[in-house]
Amino acid sequence: HSLSLSGVAAAICQQQGQQQPSGPDAMLDVEDAQLLVAVPREQWRKGSAVEVYSNTDNKWFVGCIVEEEPSGMLTLLFNEQSLRQKQLARSDALLTSVGTHIRRAPPGWELRPGTPPQLVHRSLRRSTSSLEEAWAVHFEHVRSHVTLAPIERPGQPAGRQQFSS
Repeated sequence: HSLSLSGVAAAICQQQGQQQPSGPDAMLDVEDAQLLVAVPREQWRKGSAVEVYSNTDNKWFVGCIVEEEPSGMLTLLFNEQSLRQKQLARSDALLTSVGTHIRRAPPGWELRPGTPPQLVHRSLRRSTSSLEEAWAVHFEHVRSHVTLAPIERPGQPAGRQQFSS
């Protein structure tokens, strides 16, 4: 059972009386090096946006860290079509900084040229100085509108839904 992120975005836009971006201009490609500066993996924390590789889909997605365990295991929420969760070690090669493979801004974000340039989301009344931060804000907003089932872990009772890739 999965939840469509685009469906959530459309519902949020509808609640706020806005139109959801559509067509080829729906997502902005970010090329400015200042906006592509990312936090090193050692500084990732709950809420950080990262890129996650899905073996199932054979491609990279932007995701966010939703839980961090003392052991270094991270629980990630990712995938724009159907929200999924995955657990990986912080050091896993299937994780990297936003902007490494994916340079598009989340839906609704626009470029504000200047020194320094910024990404802005008018309806959220937020501006950021990096692509990574824009994705973190996006997932924070999406997560405030959905409830996710916990990920199943070894030793836990069966019957809980597991999101994986």
